[in-house]
Formats: sequence, C-alpha cells, structure tokens
Amino acid sequence: MRTFQTACAIVRENRRAYLTLNLAYYGLVALAMGTAALEPRLHLRLTEWIGQGIREGGLGPILRLYTSGNVAAAAAGTLAVNLLVGSLASITLPSIVVPFSGLLVAGVRAILWGLIFAPDSLSVGPGQLISGVLIVLVLILEGQGYILTMLAAYDQGRAWLRPATVGAVSRRAGYTAGLRRTLNLYLLIVVTLALAGLVEAVAAILIIPRLS
Repeated sequence: MRTFQTACAIVRENRRAYLTLNLAYYGLVALAMGTAALEPRLHLRLTEWIGQGIREGGLGPILRLYTSGNVAAAAAGTLAVNLLVGSLASITLPSIVVPFSGLLVAGVRAILWGLIFAPDSLSVGPGQLISGVLIVLVLILEGQGYILTMLAAYDQGRAWLRPATVGAVSRRAGYTAGLRRTLNLYLLIVVTLALAGLVEAVAAILIIPRLS
C-alpha cells in the first residue's frame, strides 16, 4: 500500500509532465491514424508485415495462447510481453543508460500503433463498431501503461539532471534516487498493463469473434 501511495505521489508531483506525455502519445497515435487514412496502402503493407512477424517471430507463442481460447493464459502472456519488452526493454533500460532516450522509442511505437490500428473505413456495421470501441479501449489502457513508463523515464532523467528536485545533492545521488522512484512507479505500470492485457484477451477471445 505504501509503495502504491508513493507511486501516486510521484505522478501528482509530475502532473504537468504526465498530462504532456498523454497529449503527445495519444496525439501521435491520432496523427498516424490520419496518415494511414490518406495512405491506405501503407496501412495494408504494415499490417501484413506485422501479422507475418507475429506468426513467424517471437510472438508466435502469444498468438497460440489466443487461438487456444484460454483467456487467463492469453492475458498473462500479453502482460509479460508488454511489461518486459514494451516497457522495461524498450523504454526503461534505454533511459537508464541514456537519460530520456526511451521517450523516443515510445513515440515511434505510438506512430506505429496509429498506422496499424487505423480503421479501414468509417462506414461500419454495429458489430464492427463494437469491435472498434473495444480496440480503442485496449489502446487507451495499454497506452496508459506505456505513458506511465515514459513518466518514469522522464522522472529518472530529471532526477539525474536536476538532483535537487528529488532532494539529492549530486547527480550520482539523483540518479540513484531516480531508480528508486522508477521502481515505485512500476507498481502502477504493472497494474495498468495487467488490466489492459485482461481486456484485450477477453475482447479478442470472447467478444470480437462473436461479432464477426
């Protein structure tokens, strides 16, 4: 409970940066979706490339979890990938080595999301509309997990660059304090990505197939 309260306090302390990251991340997604609508061939090629990569690459086991119909296993697998690859390896670790660098990686992901998940047409039936709403919900929840990871990277970099903001007297001490604050924020990140993974698994396995 204390760790959770500390994590929430860090978010409140950085509320302006948190709001800015939300606007930037979801704004990039929306901009990329608009670009995909103007260039549908780009959307089609990218979707085909991603699909092939999932089937033949390292995400093949996750795909099999979804095709198995096991919601709990699919949700757990999604959480593992989003947490270990999407957050830790792509945003946090680069930012620990080079402060703020993970923010650029997250920005690229937001653009790719927009290009991949852009709707093929605005003329849809009720089933497609519900599916679209569920996909948007997943994008918002999963995106929120990545935004919190971005906030941790920002806070980590700020603690190193301006140690006094975390009560430290040197950049080395600020860097160490930033790492501790990142660990605190990871509680919120795990909870958010777990919820996103559960919603995605339920939508993909139990709801969307029945709407097709």
